[in-house]
Amino acid sequence: MNRSGMLPAQRLPRDTRSRAAIALLLARSADRTAHANDRSLLQHLIGTARLLIAWNAPIDTVRAGLCHSIYGTNAFRRASIAADERPLLQRTIGRRAEALVWLFSRLQRPATIICSMNNGAALVRQSCGHTRHVDRSVLQQLFVLECANLLDQGISIPRAQQLHRTAARQTGIPAAMLHAMHDQRRRALLGRSYISMS
Repeated sequence: MNRSGMLPAQRLPRDTRSRAAIALLLARSADRTAHANDRSLLQHLIGTARLLIAWNAPIDTVRAGLCHSIYGTNAFRRASIAADERPLLQRTIGRRAEALVWLFSRLQRPATIICSMNNGAALVRQSCGHTRHVDRSVLQQLFVLECANLLDQGISIPRAQQLHRTAARQTGIPAAMLHAMHDQRRRALLGRSYISMS
């Protein structure tokens, strides 16, 4: 993995904290850390942030998207920053954005986020097995972040349908996100039809 695979600068988040986050990610070799689909971790993180920008997500959610798996997750175990370095990430992207990143890294996701959104409950299950309450607005930010994370990776048709159904039932979900999810689902279905016909 090398920096030649990075996205053009004009497509990156442009605020000072996001630029500082990218510098931190580069310092922690995220551009050389393998991720899904033969891309680097940095490419995935930037791709996730770009979707959030296109969906007009709040800046804290965009910054969280840019760093969402920096502590590792239940699916991507490699941490680029240690848990005891939380103050560093808080100074870099802000406390609210870092709190989203920290929570995202600790959840049994995506299942617990989708389940909580569908049930209207603000209870989420952590990877350690404990359940905790989160504010409804935080849950919605986590859901939008998870959708961007999964869409950037190219999710399965059933998962795309599940996310789209969940998002369509919620209030406050960005219209651009719903359109992107619908388009992703349609492209996946068309691709599957083409393969089955050949």
